[in-house]
Amino acid sequence: MNVTSRQCAWPCQLAAGLLLCVIASSSLAQGWYGQVGAEIDDADGYVLSGAIGSSFSERTSWDVSASRSDTSTNLTELVRTALRANIGHDFGAVRIRFGLGGWGDEDFVQTQSATASLDLHNDSWSFALLTEFRNSDFDPIDIDRTIIRRDGSPFTIRGRADCDVDDIGLGARLSYTSDAWYFTAYGMSHDYDDFACSFDIPVVDALSSATRDEFVQLADRATDFLSLGAGR
Repeated sequence: MNVTSRQCAWPCQLAAGLLLCVIASSSLAQGWYGQVGAEIDDADGYVLSGAIGSSFSERTSWDVSASRSDTSTNLTELVRTALRANIGHDFGAVRIRFGLGGWGDEDFVQTQSATASLDLHNDSWSFALLTEFRNSDFDPIDIDRTIIRRDGSPFTIRGRADCDVDDIGLGARLSYTSDAWYFTAYGMSHDYDDFACSFDIPVVDALSSATRDEFVQLADRATDFLSLGAGR
């Protein structure tokens, strides 16, 4: 596996810009933390992650995190780059937090998201309302396949599908902390109704009378993409 040959799209560029901002703002920070992690398995898969955070004041904090993972299999390549930046402020009994982020796979999808939370809390209890707005833009799916019709003649199908989806997530988190123990309950619901696809398959009408055997010859192409989506 040649990891260096893969190109990192917009998440890496955005990460570099945000890290430069972090360095530039270090003189304003009251305190900071950082962490890095790595995991490698015997099948050449890996996960790399890192995070850094600080406080502009006693009540205002920020953090940036990034990760890169490769869990490719014989079925398909799964290379994921993720980035997130958050900023929050505590007013006392109320804490607000906003975030921007996204993740992408070079050969499948690019996702951008914006998050916000409103947290009501005291020394022991915390209740937060959560929301997320997300757009996922899938890479075009190309079809170029020649099948054999019932009369023995070859027939080539070429086309493209271009899809994206916007979704809204709403949720809540309840937590309690004491000197001896703590618990957290969390839930999130996403609405994926705003799904859009455009298709460009000029010859699809010519297959309206095709037999089952003719369509079976396209099945492996369809199942390739179905298994790819399921794996991700």
